[in-house]
Amino acid sequence: MDIVFIGTNYSGKGGTENVLTQVIKHLSLKNNVAFYKLGESSTDEWLKAIDDKAKVIKYATNNKIKELIFICKVFLTLKDNTLVISTSPNFIKIAYLIKKCFKKKYKIISYIHFSLKNQDLFNKNVLKYADFHLAISSSICKSLIEMGIPKSKIFLIFNPISHKQDIISSPNNTKYDLSLAYVGRVYLEGQKNLVEAIKGIEKSKLNIHLDILGSGPDVNSLKEYIKDNKLEEKITLFGWVKNPWSILKNKGIDGLILTSRFEGLPMVLLEAMSYGIPCIVSDFEGFDDVLKPKVNGVYYKLNNIDDLENKFYIFRNTSFDPIIVKDSINLFYSNVFFSRLDQVLRNIYLS
Repeated sequence: MDIVFIGTNYSGKGGTENVLTQVIKHLSLKNNVAFYKLGESSTDEWLKAIDDKAKVIKYATNNKIKELIFICKVFLTLKDNTLVISTSPNFIKIAYLIKKCFKKKYKIISYIHFSLKNQDLFNKNVLKYADFHLAISSSICKSLIEMGIPKSKIFLIFNPISHKQDIISSPNNTKYDLSLAYVGRVYLEGQKNLVEAIKGIEKSKLNIHLDILGSGPDVNSLKEYIKDNKLEEKITLFGWVKNPWSILKNKGIDGLILTSRFEGLPMVLLEAMSYGIPCIVSDFEGFDDVLKPKVNGVYYKLNNIDDLENKFYIFRNTSFDPIIVKDSINLFYSNVFFSRLDQVLRNIYLS
């Protein structure tokens, strides 16, 4: 099969880039794959893992007309039956218009990696111009159905995670009642809602310590918050690190916390659980794709600090078996995921 990936607005360090790297490398083993990356990123290091397998074409310009011309040329030169997989919604309508006007026969597939709700990045109705949809979570699948897209055009595939041999266990010392970690972009408010985790820790009568591994626009505000509320003993900032899990393995951790208001499919939960780490999670729509209460973690009611405080006690008093935590995400491990993806794309190609 000929498969073309196209997208823009990649940071270069996120979960989307990690997933795309795995997916493109896998599909390149038996298919002709090209990846068109538009726009600038903070780093293009992640593309090096793709270059030897797939054709990578980078294009960046501040001129929107030049960008549009480039995109149109890409779609105009595609062979019949090419699978066009777009991670950027606005490219889907362009692909549709070119296909309709020039009677092209490629198939347009949306592959969105963030929640379709609570966002103002694009008009989600442009997704209706796609022929098929790869949904990475049940919440995205639900949103597509609510838009009037037939279930037969939607394929729930989730995302892949590699099977880890290592287990990250609790710390050896007993200085704290709970040692937790947050791994990801630092936004106090908004989508990541990190301040809710901090307020829950402040309010709890348990002695809880939180390691924050990540960078973002609110780092300075977070530092001020920690200083103003005298939380230096309760919170440690590591900044962005290339491999946060090696740090957590060395120091030990009881659990990971995620207080997001919404997510596509939170890869950080899958990463944590692949190491046997249980999680404390807000009940954003679709959280239960991953979180299984008392098996691999607990969840609390979003925007409810009292419930979060209560779940800290429940989490501490629950004995989580790291092997069971790891096994709870079998559906997401790479071998299972790629078998599912291969079958879905084969069905689309032959449709």
